[in-house]
Amino acid sequence: TFQFGLARQQISERFEWSNINQRKFSIQSDSAYFYLDEENQRQYLEGTIEAVETRTRLVRNYNHFTLYNIPMLVRYSKRDQRFSWHLSGGGIVNVSTTFEGRLLENASILKTTDIEAQGIYRSTVGLAWQLGAGVAYQFTPRSQLSLSLHHRRFLNTFTGSTTDFEQRYGFTGLGVAWRWWLE
Repeated sequence: TFQFGLARQQISERFEWSNINQRKFSIQSDSAYFYLDEENQRQYLEGTIEAVETRTRLVRNYNHFTLYNIPMLVRYSKRDQRFSWHLSGGGIVNVSTTFEGRLLENASILKTTDIEAQGIYRSTVGLAWQLGAGVAYQFTPRSQLSLSLHHRRFLNTFTGSTTDFEQRYGFTGLGVAWRWWLE
């Protein structure tokens, strides 16, 4: 059988960026500074002391991509009494992609900017392929419980040609469905 339709897919991702800064400085000491040694005795520091201060800054961001796809799949099914199984595969056309979230604009100061303002993502991603398999159990003549596993891979990058990087996605999913037929 052939399967066509309109499918909405949401991708949520978390990015973390960290920036570590070190500053070296000297402290002029007049025995006011001390530390405890291994025997828990005070060791006083005199003269010039070289010190290093380390600071770490972390930026955490959540991005969301929403895709509208038209799947065009071929499905082979085999039924035996109450159980059935199927294999499916085919192509998917992405007709619309929207993005919301933030990107890192300046790595040295961890400044972020809106994804839409950067304009690095494409409004349509293009084509994908999908393979799947599943099983089903027929409870009544008009109701069925099914379990299916699929893998989808987009052929094109989500980013445009002006970026320094490519962002591609592949998905593996498990679907559970309760189906019923109306007379």
